[in-house]
Amino acid sequence: MIRAWALGASFGALAALAAPGAGAQEARKASVHEVQIPAISLGESAVVKAGVRKLTAPVGAGASFSFRERRLFLLSGRGPSVTCAAAESIGSDAAALCKGDEGGRAYALPDFTPMIHEYALTSKGGFNYEFSLPLRGASGEVTALPNLPLTGFATEKPYDTLGQELKPDPSGLAPTGIVRLPDQSFYVGDANGPSLLHVAIDGEILDRLTPRGSAARFKGADYPVSPVLPAELAKSKPEGGITAVGASPDGGYAYFAAATPLGGGAEGRSLRLYRFNMLDKEAAGVWAYQLEPAKSFGARVEQSQVQLVDLDAVGGESLILTAESDGRRLKIFAVSLADGAKISDKLGAASGGAAYEALDAAGLRKAGLAPLKKTLVFDSADVAGVPENVGGLAVLALDTLLVANQHDGGLGGAEDQPEVKLITLSSPIVQRAAAEDEEKIETGETPAKDAPKKN
Repeated sequence: MIRAWALGASFGALAALAAPGAGAQEARKASVHEVQIPAISLGESAVVKAGVRKLTAPVGAGASFSFRERRLFLLSGRGPSVTCAAAESIGSDAAALCKGDEGGRAYALPDFTPMIHEYALTSKGGFNYEFSLPLRGASGEVTALPNLPLTGFATEKPYDTLGQELKPDPSGLAPTGIVRLPDQSFYVGDANGPSLLHVAIDGEILDRLTPRGSAARFKGADYPVSPVLPAELAKSKPEGGITAVGASPDGGYAYFAAATPLGGGAEGRSLRLYRFNMLDKEAAGVWAYQLEPAKSFGARVEQSQVQLVDLDAVGGESLILTAESDGRRLKIFAVSLADGAKISDKLGAASGGAAYEALDAAGLRKAGLAPLKKTLVFDSADVAGVPENVGGLAVLALDTLLVANQHDGGLGGAEDQPEVKLITLSSPIVQRAAAEDEEKIETGETPAKDAPKKN
């Protein structure tokens, strides 16, 4: 049962995290429970060398819970698809599925439209499926195919599951990471653009924010495109674009990060966590965030496997939960932007001209870039039941988290199914007394819908 914790609308006065000191690596005790959600059938598709597969809609590319509305929103991602490098996992091989192109992606349903699944919280603590909202442009629904190739941007070629190459789509989306806003619109991350979408309550894409210099990549898109994001985001790897998205309580700021270091090497751990003013369309701060070392996930794990898969800015910049995974083990951390250094324009001079992502520990100290302090909240190694390939994280209450996996839409066979789990912590993430004049928002309360305001 999900308890209705009171969350203040303003988190500026958050007290210390109810956990060991900053940097401590002992997670709270926790229990894991399954969330029953219906599988959404997408029919069948033939896969070269693997036969016919029954397809279901993915749900774990992102997760967001609205305390005001008592609603859960899960993101489909690109639908039933798989990287060509992972073709053997679905019973095929890269040579047959993608003409030997291990850097490509195979789509079982090339016309699949990415969608937002909506669920209502019940009085018994479960979730009822309401509907799925397709994402669309001005003239109709969009696809999940990659955008136009452009020099300087990572691009993957698309194929169908019979081995035929597909054409790119300037309107195509690879949605990963979602947050519901007070006005009932959404911010949605995009892993391949990379980009940040503003999506209306009816699924229409109001704006696609992309890195500066990327306009040609989206020429002919069926919605507005604003090349206003920091240019360095163009260095993100395929599928490593904006995968973690949150928002300030009023919706005026978006918080986001790429999954892996921008242009970094295989051993890189340094990410940039952005605060972006959505009204002025400009960055309002960038913080140094370091992924955990690969050895903390397992002796055979390589650093390139460790990614930031999602975040939930439940308390704005005062409390952000981040989820890191190597595809199997999941670690969830709490951070506050008050506990780290911003990456400034003076970085080059302070670091001898090296990019932030290339700095080692000594270089970070010289540049005055102390990474955000992280407090371990949960480690899936401590409890059974957490699915692999988690891609969505949502805070439902101060002691209750929800995670969802990114499955391949049924391409992997009968066992390839969506999984959604509740993680109940032994103690709340935050412990504080609400101020007397502070507006309280409980999961059962629905205050008036305020438009996002500029801070």
